[in-house]
Amino acid sequence: MMIRNDRDSLTDLLHQINDRFQALSHKIHWTTEDSECLDNLVGSQEHIKGITARITRATGSGAFAMYLPLLLAFKGWQRTKAVYSFNREFVDAMSYTEDTTILISFLERLPFKDMLFFFPEGTLPKIKDEETAGMYVHIENHPDMLWINFNYLDRKQESESQIYPGISFAFPITNGMKVSQVFETQQYLDWLSSYKRTVLIDRHLNDQEADECILAERKALNLAINLMYYLSSEEPDIKQIKRRKKPQKAPRQKDESDPAIKLHEVGTKYAEIVYRKLQLGKSPIEQNTDSAESSDDKNNEDVADSNTKRGKKRRPHVRRAHFQHYWTGEGRTIPVLRWKSDLFVGANRDDQAVVVYEAKESMKGKRNPNTSKKKRGK
Repeated sequence: MMIRNDRDSLTDLLHQINDRFQALSHKIHWTTEDSECLDNLVGSQEHIKGITARITRATGSGAFAMYLPLLLAFKGWQRTKAVYSFNREFVDAMSYTEDTTILISFLERLPFKDMLFFFPEGTLPKIKDEETAGMYVHIENHPDMLWINFNYLDRKQESESQIYPGISFAFPITNGMKVSQVFETQQYLDWLSSYKRTVLIDRHLNDQEADECILAERKALNLAINLMYYLSSEEPDIKQIKRRKKPQKAPRQKDESDPAIKLHEVGTKYAEIVYRKLQLGKSPIEQNTDSAESSDDKNNEDVADSNTKRGKKRRPHVRRAHFQHYWTGEGRTIPVLRWKSDLFVGANRDDQAVVVYEAKESMKGKRNPNTSKKKRGK
């Protein structure tokens, strides 16, 4: 559940950004044609150059032009007002989820093409008291690829450079690309070269500090891609927070303390159940482990793997969180995506940290590979 401090931080962040960008939009006379380009930023470069020129004329300075990507992301997000607030422990687990292959068909199912990811305080710290509070995510469908644009938001809002951080990264995801391959694309290498110059010159960082900052940005980008993929998985842990309706006795007044957003809390179940069991599962394993599998264990491969097989003890180890693709339906043509949390293999059976997915078909009449004739012959 989103704690009060985080909710207040989100509210303050949204109000400050809204006030400044609304003022900028008024100066440049934002038009309907400008809004239309938000659905195809890749193909609207000439129109975007025109917006940049208007910003320069309206402000009398070219400095504000560098904040245009965030302005466009904000304008796109205003159409959905979708906010995903992620649980701290869940974010930590998602940061270390194993590298996976991305299928575009899943990302195309996301309910929103413009979202704001928000993180609890202390989740993504950088150097010199800087911290990523969240990021705008913009997705565009193009032939054979998805174009993803991320714009980071800093936690502290003490200056315009932090209201408009200017940290923007866009790249294409092609079908079958692994998350790690994003960092091998020419788009990322070009961005990295530009960003190195920015952090070295504008922030007065030495080489070591600059490298640490780059690693922090890469961690945030890797996390954002994993989170997008998780949101498109089967039955993700999402709870939509509905706004309470106020009594109609008095005339309605605009609530200035809470922006009208569609807030979704993600990963609460993981924090309350799975993470707690993972910690308990790190207790010493039982010496007298029953080699026989229970009937329930046979329907859950994760739990079965954590027990001994054929009398042999498994070496205790942690199986990292990972995504799994399944093929279901007639002819196994319908893809299904699931995320499996960390599992401490070799721990006590009752202390397993695993998300259990019920088997959709009975195992009755199925051959158990551990008791087949071939196995028994050995």
